[in-house]
Amino acid sequence: MFSVILQQAGTDWKLGGLYVKSARVAGHDSDWFVARAREYKTKGQIHDAWFYYLEANSLLSPLPFMATAANDKLSEESQALRLADLPADGKTVDLAAAPATYKLTAVFPQTVGDDLDLIVKYQAADISNTNQAYQVNVAVIKALLAKYPEVRDAFAGVVARAVDPSGRDYGTLLAMKDVK
Repeated sequence: MFSVILQQAGTDWKLGGLYVKSARVAGHDSDWFVARAREYKTKGQIHDAWFYYLEANSLLSPLPFMATAANDKLSEESQALRLADLPADGKTVDLAAAPATYKLTAVFPQTVGDDLDLIVKYQAADISNTNQAYQVNVAVIKALLAKYPEVRDAFAGVVARAVDPSGRDYGTLLAMKDVK
């Protein structure tokens, strides 16, 4: 799907933005993700349900800053699941990952290649030592899966992104099968 934003300047039209995105993830559309979200909700897997509602909502939106009646309806359905143990609205959540506790700033689903992965962003003091940042990212991934074991079956992998105070980040992707 693609969206074009145009601006009329006198008699001319200027391109203000071009957005191209797939309406499917791993061969599945928003209806499929809504159905899976409802299944997860029925099984009591509320984190999986929440993330799948988020993905369905994203697939429904023609633009990231635009909502439709279908988005509004889906948002109303998913609001009962709003989880206090996930970061939202600028509020961080602590995650203990030995030997430290990390402040999670975001946890959300995202397409990576043909897979749907779970992204976790957290505050890091320094990412200049990439060997150390990698080790911390792996620890954060393991701690996240220990805290939310249900996500193992709902996602292909986890991406941990350490974000330093300047906004630079360092990411690590691990497939679920590789997280022990």
